[in-house]
Amino acid sequence: MEINGLDCIVDEPEERKGTIIIVNGFNGSKDSPHRSRRAERFVDEGYRVVRWDYRSKTSGEPTKSLTEDLEDLLSLIDHFDCEVFLVGSSWGGQVALRTSTKDDRIKAVAVRSPVVDLDHTVKDGEVQKTHVTSEKFFEDIEQYNSYGMARDIEVPVLVFAGSEDERCPLEFTKKLVDKIPEPKELVVYDIPHEWPEDLHRESTEKMIDWFEEWS
Repeated sequence: MEINGLDCIVDEPEERKGTIIIVNGFNGSKDSPHRSRRAERFVDEGYRVVRWDYRSKTSGEPTKSLTEDLEDLLSLIDHFDCEVFLVGSSWGGQVALRTSTKDDRIKAVAVRSPVVDLDHTVKDGEVQKTHVTSEKFFEDIEQYNSYGMARDIEVPVLVFAGSEDERCPLEFTKKLVDKIPEPKELVVYDIPHEWPEDLHRESTEKMIDWFEEWS
């Protein structure tokens, strides 16, 4: 279905106790196998789950910027107009965390391997090769500071990180988490940026427990 020009999938439980919006990695898909399985598990627990693709991915047009992705996530929250939980991965972790400082309908956040140091990450080959970034992508990120943003977070935050993550290094994640006010939790696995399926399943269960605790 289309919501505010965004390609979305909305999975509804039989009895709803909350809404979770999943925020993809940089050019990730709402239809990826691990996101689909995670959404199914959330629905089993009674959560409505919203999966969506970035506007730039859907259109194939070079519009992507952090500002565009933030505005689109906020537009989804406006559409459902209810309290929500956010789940973000990599770039989506940055988007989810930053959005939590902009909307008081967000109750808690759980992120996996969040992008922290934007300058480090945009030099990564995956970003440089993509055709979806806007001409002003690099100029746009210059206005954002992750560590300053972290101090403004007022919701419970659960962070997963990999000790061998080359794309989103653990040292940056630890520095970010140090600046986030309580309540917060950092879970570190001995893995790189790409996760095996068993850890996706394990982290999903931890996310459910986190959201239950702060419902």
